[in-house]
Amino acid sequence: RLSGNRKYLVSGSADCSLKLFDFQNRKLMHTFHNAHKGNTYESLVAHNVFLTDAVLTVAVSYEGEVVASGSRDKSLKVYSSSSYKALIIKPNYHIGNGNEPNTSTANLLGPISTLAFTKNGRYLVSGSSDQTIKILDIENPEAERNFGVVHDGCLVLSFLSN
Repeated sequence: RLSGNRKYLVSGSADCSLKLFDFQNRKLMHTFHNAHKGNTYESLVAHNVFLTDAVLTVAVSYEGEVVASGSRDKSLKVYSSSSYKALIIKPNYHIGNGNEPNTSTANLLGPISTLAFTKNGRYLVSGSSDQTIKILDIENPEAERNFGVVHDGCLVLSFLSN
């Protein structure tokens, strides 16, 4: 995905890595490898190594300061594009909308399929097959908002700019 200022490009992969490119110069700036040991995350952690945890969607803020990824493992991760450190890690961010008939159904739902930053980069909106859209405040990640049930599954999000 290309940043709004057209300076940065971020990509995600089935190998659970993210790549950040200088779009104007067509150069790779950094690869966020799967770099965790056991249950601890190191600064460049991406998603788990299994294909079931592949990165499904990426987003980059308008100015390119922050990149985000959503995964089949239902996790959401946000990174600094300058320090390359993980800023926010939300495991099981999308785990159902609470209206599933049983918990086994809820556990099957939730891969994050789409991400979008607001133009000012403060909010990250995510959509999932768990039928919800969530808003994450980057400056206050504990203050998340949920739109609740919106679709059979949200596949694409976008903001209109004026």
